[in-house]
Amino acid sequence: MTSLQPKQDAIQKEIEQLKQNLEENQHVSTDGTLTWRVDRVAERMADAQSDRQPSIYSPIFYSAPNGYKMRARLYLHGDGNARRTHMSLFFLLMKGEYDAILKWPFHYKVTFCLLDQTGNNRHIIDSFHPDVKSSSFQRPKDNANIASGIPK
Repeated sequence: MTSLQPKQDAIQKEIEQLKQNLEENQHVSTDGTLTWRVDRVAERMADAQSDRQPSIYSPIFYSAPNGYKMRARLYLHGDGNARRTHMSLFFLLMKGEYDAILKWPFHYKVTFCLLDQTGNNRHIIDSFHPDVKSSSFQRPKDNANIASGIPK
């Protein structure tokens, strides 16, 4: 019986990973829009301030059912020159199943909307057009390109 325990633990771990993957992929957006609700913000802010976890990644989403694979990266306590003064939000292109049929470099406008949840309607909306010469917007060679976005 004791020899079976490690196998059972490994199987249980694999089941939990499959459940997590299924949950993450169940609500994948395929219209180029990501609605990302960040939960446990106070806890995550404390993790960012202490450098335990300086950034978090959004769920993966797509520009279309056969489109670009993307995600966002959020630094709640800022990144680079914005460290300790602002949040930093970045856009990442990822290696996807349909890259061979997509037009490169990526040239679509990227818009971020940070919605004020306090009721004061102090939303922050900012956007940028990709620098098509930047490696951030070329066809990904690795899992994801270098992030590009709004540091402050």
